[in-house]
Amino acid sequence: MMAAAGVSSLLEDRDVSAVLTMASELFRSITLDKLSLEALSSSEPDASLYALSEPCAFGDVHVFVSHSWSDDPLLKWEALQQWRSKFKAQHQGLEPRIFLDRACINYERLSDSITCLPVFLAGCNKLLVLRGPSFLQRLWCITECYVFMEMGGSLEHIELINLTRREGSGQQSDANDDAELELALRSFDARNAKCTLEEDSSRLLSVIESAFGGVGQFNEQLRAVLLQACASSQKRRQAGGTLASSKSRLQSFGAARLEKLLSSGEYSAQCRKHSTLSVSAAPPPEA
Repeated sequence: MMAAAGVSSLLEDRDVSAVLTMASELFRSITLDKLSLEALSSSEPDASLYALSEPCAFGDVHVFVSHSWSDDPLLKWEALQQWRSKFKAQHQGLEPRIFLDRACINYERLSDSITCLPVFLAGCNKLLVLRGPSFLQRLWCITECYVFMEMGGSLEHIELINLTRREGSGQQSDANDDAELELALRSFDARNAKCTLEEDSSRLLSVIESAFGGVGQFNEQLRAVLLQACASSQKRRQAGGTLASSKSRLQSFGAARLEKLLSSGEYSAQCRKHSTLSVSAAPPPEA
């Protein structure tokens, strides 16, 4: 349960059932047809964009989108639209419903929203990683990957898209992207990743250290997860599919495990024991 203690520290010193209730009130999603390129071009809060999102239940969101605001918005937009087209083709035109931070977080309750991050991640069926050049340098991005796995996710629930492919790319370009990722992961060290606020960086690193007994062990596990996720995503690309490849897979794997984990006495005890993260309400975290 050491890694679960790291997740619990994100909940601050709050009653677990209260966090779950708060998360259910704040949990939202947006369909990809409502998302514009402009929405990915800035991390600043946008009330009009938030208004396009809708409250939803745990398990009704197809993917949590993990990305860095420092990466090219056009590449992210193109990657999302390509993924959307494949998803709709496989699901009789169904519009994918996603959790995107800028569209779905209530910035007037930013501290509460960050406290609910583990619940938001568990409430989404899959994790869609848009990996650009800065992804591994942003501590919130790698924290999202860690939290998703620790909240019960598995490799089959992660899809990784490299943001380096351009027009005319093919299998050779995909192979180059995968090789570049492997090279980046070999030198990856969470201690070199940063948040916009230095105090957030220190606190998130303390979460990682308490969860894994040291940053080195976390580095090894994250390398393994992302490399395997990359290999799985490459197989899906070759098969022409997305990570949600059948209707039954759209059902939540998150809601049941979330309820079980957060209601466990052991987890509640860890929350009280390991509460270390207190995130400033302003400015918003920039992944």
